[in-house]
Amino acid sequence: ALLETASAVLTRDCPWPMVRRLWLARIARMAGRFLETEVERQDIAMPTLYEEWGEAPVPGTDVTVFGKADRIDIAPDGSLVIYDYKSGPLPTPKQQDRFDKQLLIEAAIATAGGFGALGPVTVTGAHYISLKDEVKTAAAPLASQPPALI
Repeated sequence: ALLETASAVLTRDCPWPMVRRLWLARIARMAGRFLETEVERQDIAMPTLYEEWGEAPVPGTDVTVFGKADRIDIAPDGSLVIYDYKSGPLPTPKQQDRFDKQLLIEAAIATAGGFGALGPVTVTGAHYISLKDEVKTAAAPLASQPPALI
């Protein structure tokens, strides 16, 4: 079903046959492992929102932070787990510590209530998922850099 859906979406949205074939081959290589790990992810929280834009004002400034979460899951306790899919390499802990703040910003937006009807909510997890053959994940450093818009 995953490969059929991918083929239909690529046929509809990608006008280049060679690119479609390359992506379908890539998806076929990682599909089994992705689905195995997806069962583990859904044991933690239920996928709820996809490609969701959020925004939140930074207190004490005229700045509003925007971000688009690839996927937001809701856990049984109402907390969120946010995912970002990567077709390239995952950011290392050092990169996330210094400059790769995407998931931390999305978590801060969620904590501030910036994802619409979800309201202000606790984020208990944020992970990058590699869509390469091995399907690896990398957690955002929520413990050492708690989500907050200063």
